[in-house]
Amino acid sequence: MLEPKDKVINFRVTYQEYASYCRACSAAGLTNLSEMARVAMRQFARQRGSSVASVDTFRENHLDAVDAGYRDDPSITDGR
Repeated sequence: MLEPKDKVINFRVTYQEYASYCRACSAAGLTNLSEMARVAMRQFARQRGSSVASVDTFRENHLDAVDAGYRDDPSITDGR
């Protein structure tokens, strides 16, 4: 049984960032940006030694591969 999601995290992005994240989300086969954000936050926490809930390894690995293609995207790194 899935744990209910009852907490909301809100942050702002530029239109270009949003469009890039939507493309990355679609390419990774993720259902929405919320799922992408949860995967990314789990990865971030795990890399820093924090314990996190169980993870969907397939989706994480796929997202890592897509991330490699977007990491040098100037619309994200320059904030334009």
